[in-house]
Amino acid sequence: IFLTLFENALKHSAIGIESDSFIKVRYKIENQEIFFEIINSIAKKKILVNNEDNGGLGNEAVMSILEKNYSGIFTFISAEGENEEYQTVLKIKLS
Repeated sequence: IFLTLFENALKHSAIGIESDSFIKVRYKIENQEIFFEIINSIAKKKILVNNEDNGGLGNEAVMSILEKNYSGIFTFISAEGENEEYQTVLKIKLS
């Protein structure tokens, strides 16, 4: 799941295309919980990063996997934030 979330950020951030694009990743395990966060820039020129559905896993597929394997013990938030950024947060309880 973490790799899929990173791939989604890479796909939509224009890394390597736009000079000010970025991806920030934070993760930690604390108090019996995995915390994983990705904040990425949103491509200014959408056509450059081909935002069409190309068979990758989107948020709906990620939610399906989470519900199947971690039902009732996860939090998943993925939304556009401020300053042309997109933020995804996943928390999974370990106990």
